[in-house]
Amino acid sequence: MNDPLSEKLARNAEKSRQLELGRVLDEPLERWPTDARAAPNALIRCALFRASRGARSGERPMHQGTLVASLGGMKIVYRGEDLDQKDLDIWMAVLQLYRSQKVSEVIQVTAGSLLTLAGLSNTGPNHKILQERLKRLNFTQIEITAEDESTSKFAFYGPLIQRAERNHEGSHWEISLAPRVRALFTKGYTWIDWEVRQRLRRSPLAQWLHSFYRSHRHPYNISVEKLWELSGSGTQDLRFFRSDLKKALRRVQEACSRYDVVFDWKHIPELDQIAVRWDNVGGKKLPQEMDD
Repeated sequence: MNDPLSEKLARNAEKSRQLELGRVLDEPLERWPTDARAAPNALIRCALFRASRGARSGERPMHQGTLVASLGGMKIVYRGEDLDQKDLDIWMAVLQLYRSQKVSEVIQVTAGSLLTLAGLSNTGPNHKILQERLKRLNFTQIEITAEDESTSKFAFYGPLIQRAERNHEGSHWEISLAPRVRALFTKGYTWIDWEVRQRLRRSPLAQWLHSFYRSHRHPYNISVEKLWELSGSGTQDLRFFRSDLKKALRRVQEACSRYDVVFDWKHIPELDQIAVRWDNVGGKKLPQEMDD
């Protein structure tokens, strides 16, 4: 027999949750410095934006409910075309437009402005690349749920970009985010050093490592095999990945040092783990990580 009191309490709790969700979705996305980019921790601690060089449109794998390797107690299921770090650059450029805008709003932006935000030059070929990547991000379907639903009811279901269309004159893009993206940010997000990331653009693995480790205030030791899985690297053999990983970590270390940020790392052979430590020099403030 159903308990009327329990059912009433459950209805009230669900009503409160929906009201809170409505309030959150009607707020601006978040605020971070113009010289940084930001992304939800859930999407940079996983293999969704793969650390691979990608492929041309039409040659990428299509996912039909692929379980994405992830951290943080989140289960991520993905439908759509394979995504890479360059797709992440475009998505973060779109997020940059929403720093002080409500996620429910439609934003108009020139292709040139969006390319600049993504670190790309305003050229004809790049306009085609932008169109291709916006379309790819639009036709995504991501489902994120807590692995242990008894401790958290958080869930996200939808595309990374709700809408991406050129206006009738062809001079502007009209873009809107899926409103639930705001909920992803409330679960934790990270400021990413944009200039450092730009220096790493020729190494997708270094870019992935940089954003992954930036999302942790105090990184814990993690196995090479786990990083292989989480990064979505296209390297087929763990031995070769271990070599690629060390090269990429050295690139992150060198790029960070140019901005007086210390990124120390070492390989622990007996455990086959990577240990990382962040520090700063001369009082330079490190980017902010919201939620650990």
